[in-house]
Amino acid sequence: MAVVAPGLGRLTRRLALARAGAGLAAGSVLAACARPASQAAPAPQPRAGATLVVFQANNQGVPWNATTLSLYQDFVDSTFNAQNPTLQATVFAGGSGNAAAQLVATAADRGFADIYEGCCDDVATLESAGALLALDGYLRQDNLQTSLWSPGHIAGLTFNGQLFGLPSYDGPAVLAYRQDLLDDLGLQYPDPTWTYQDAASLWQSCTGTTSRGSKRRGVDVIFDEAATTWQFWLKGWGVEIMDAGHTTCTANTPAGAEALSYLANLHTTGVMQAGSGTGDLASGSVVFSMCGGWNVFDEATQLGTKFKWDLLPMPAWPQGKATFGNVDFYALNRASQNPDAAWEVLKWLTAQPDWQRFQMKATMVQPCLLSLWDEWQSIVTTVAPPMKGKALHWYQDAALGYAYATLHFSYAPAQANAIADQWLDAVWNGQVGAQAGLGQIATQINALETVARAEAGLGAAAAKAFPTSGPALAAAAPGS
Repeated sequence: MAVVAPGLGRLTRRLALARAGAGLAAGSVLAACARPASQAAPAPQPRAGATLVVFQANNQGVPWNATTLSLYQDFVDSTFNAQNPTLQATVFAGGSGNAAAQLVATAADRGFADIYEGCCDDVATLESAGALLALDGYLRQDNLQTSLWSPGHIAGLTFNGQLFGLPSYDGPAVLAYRQDLLDDLGLQYPDPTWTYQDAASLWQSCTGTTSRGSKRRGVDVIFDEAATTWQFWLKGWGVEIMDAGHTTCTANTPAGAEALSYLANLHTTGVMQAGSGTGDLASGSVVFSMCGGWNVFDEATQLGTKFKWDLLPMPAWPQGKATFGNVDFYALNRASQNPDAAWEVLKWLTAQPDWQRFQMKATMVQPCLLSLWDEWQSIVTTVAPPMKGKALHWYQDAALGYAYATLHFSYAPAQANAIADQWLDAVWNGQVGAQAGLGQIATQINALETVARAEAGLGAAAAKAFPTSGPALAAAAPGS
């Protein structure tokens, strides 16, 4: 099946499709939970003699609509299902970031996906609720090594020495930058071996006003004030934000304060701002911007050939390079009636090339399999000619060397993130010093984890009382 036609015209048509489909989002797990059982969409029925496995695809950057769902299911039918006649994988039209809703669906006996898909702190939420099956035994059974995937991504899915998910795609962050604006300012392009001092100096030199008289800053940094990514900054200064058990905050160190002071100075002087991606680059309101692997499509369409630009690795921090990497994952639902069959689908999604190649061609997101990175670069430059000559290899360099997926505190990840967000924001705004802010973060998170650990035990015990043998989650039709 031809998924992507080469050329920029294909990209333009795809953007039009995305806009047209924006109002046609398919029913999510949360919406299914809100419907009375009598109104729930009928569960998919397996072929005679086949075991049904329902999974939620990672739909990065593409709206859920009838076209999307049909393309995804057609591909699954023509590949996995055709090759495995006793199994039937069915795509559920959902979306990332809804772990709580999926837990509710399972607990309420309104069905569930055999394979969870999620991002961010979903993996910690699901693991602490006892909702996931550890994958280590399955990997040993099939002689699969975790070296197939990015070490940082695997670390983000590991709790207490057990692996509870596998990457759905890789998305390390690098810097895109406007070479034409540096030319206009009479500034040299940075050498890829640049340091954080070099970066601060250059970003400072970029500040001023645009040709339209609006403010121009040096750099957008992805989620720079958000707790889901603050740890990669600290890693660059040799600091870990938590202990190996994911329960104690260890970030309150002199090196941690030095890292936050560096960032705070860039904030308070108007050099750095929260952001990421291509929007501010396209408008010229920044000269540099962190872009993740999910931004490649936008780089090709929004930046394209409109001006001179390129990609660059993150600078070297005092203890070496570090950058944000996404933690998007697939995981086995402990409540699945057919976990072994679900593992075969999960393995196909993450450890075999077919689905990865489909994703690369359809959305240009990067593969989770490290062995496919060279192929990804070839696909992107074929599908999107504006990307020819761009330093795409810096994405691969980050994935293989220094990208870290976000680690999460075990028992109250969302609340811990909120605490860190509050105090990091106060540091950026000059309301509190870096050392004092870190002290507040550590004290409050450690107190939270102590209480939440006890509460998680009670919650896990209560969850056992819920039925977990409902029908497989319906592959909802758009608009249902």
